[in-house]
Amino acid sequence: MHSKSKSRSKPKNSGQLTVTKWEDRLATILKRNGIEYQRQVRIRKYSVDFLIPPNVIVEVTGSVHKVRLFHDLRRSKELETWGYRVVVIPNHMLLADDANEAVLYKINNP
Repeated sequence: MHSKSKSRSKPKNSGQLTVTKWEDRLATILKRNGIEYQRQVRIRKYSVDFLIPPNVIVEVTGSVHKVRLFHDLRRSKELETWGYRVVVIPNHMLLADDANEAVLYKINNP
C-alpha cells in the first residue's frame, strides 16, 4: 500500500486556508521550544504560515513553491520592506533527524 502525503485542509471555496502536515510539524517544534507564534496570519494583502512576534515570519515551502518562485520572492521582499524578517523552511528540513536544531538555527540567525 502506498501512503500519500496528507494535509489537513478546509473545503474549497470556504475562504479558509489549508494547513499542511509540514506546518503541524513546525508548530510542534516551536511549541516544544517555548516559542510563541501565531498561525495563518494575515499581514496586509498576504497570509503567512507563522508569525513569531513581533516581526519574524516563517514560511513552510514544498514543491508548489518551485512553480511560484518569482511570486514568493516578490512577496518576501515586500514583507521585508514592511519590517518583517522572512524565514523559509523547506519541507524536507522538517523530516531530518536534526529538524529541531535546524529550524531553531534558521529562526535565530538572520
